[in-house]
Amino acid sequence: WELRYDAWHLLWCPAGYAAVRTSLAEQVCESCSAGKYCLQRGCDECASCAVGTFKSSRGAGECIPCPKNTYGPDVGASRLSMCIGCPPEAVTPSIGHVSPYQCDCDLKYYFSYSDTAGVKCNLCPP
Repeated sequence: WELRYDAWHLLWCPAGYAAVRTSLAEQVCESCSAGKYCLQRGCDECASCAVGTFKSSRGAGECIPCPKNTYGPDVGASRLSMCIGCPPEAVTPSIGHVSPYQCDCDLKYYFSYSDTAGVKCNLCPP
């Protein structure tokens, strides 16, 4: 805050908060909601978590990559449950994946997709 012309003016908000104008003459610091972040002070708005990540708390903090064997297709994911598990018999080699097509089928299985069954791993024929 800074005193200018006998009135306090908001200079910047801390990390995890964005400056929001509530009226022509007033601003407040509003915490970033779940699924949004601001890592440095002075944000005008909170940014949405990228695909493959989530943030379940309000305020300061980074978006967290979806764990191994999951993928996160949505921007602004606000909880771990928005990271979707790979199909049975499939894994991901690392964290932060964004698509079911990044799930690798185990040995002896092959990857397939259909409009009715979605993504799945099928047992290879003998």
